[in-house]
Amino acid sequence: MLHKYQCPHCKSEEITCRKWVDCREDVIIDYTTGHIEYGPPQINENEVCGNQVDFICKKCNTPLFYTQLWVHDERDLREYLSHTSEQIERENDEYLEAEAEEHAAKEKYEECQMIDD
Repeated sequence: MLHKYQCPHCKSEEITCRKWVDCREDVIIDYTTGHIEYGPPQINENEVCGNQVDFICKKCNTPLFYTQLWVHDERDLREYLSHTSEQIERENDEYLEAEAEEHAAKEKYEECQMIDD
């Protein structure tokens, strides 16, 4: 069973898929004046750049994120929606809190190393 999506920021229930596509523009250089100009964009909508696909809130553009994982494909989306919005929020908060503690401990360790040197 999949749970209905609700954005943790704006409470919207709509998701959109964002794709970064291959777009190229010819570069025209006037070597005598140093002027650089770009030609019209040539967009290949069938060529997605790397793994640059993700799901975002349609209203506020907040990426769907679950603990340390970004939601990149339909499998990730199904996994994300298999949890309630409350569960996702709680686990994301726990993850971010643990990350902050780990970062603080690392900084403290590095600070101690500088004192010892």
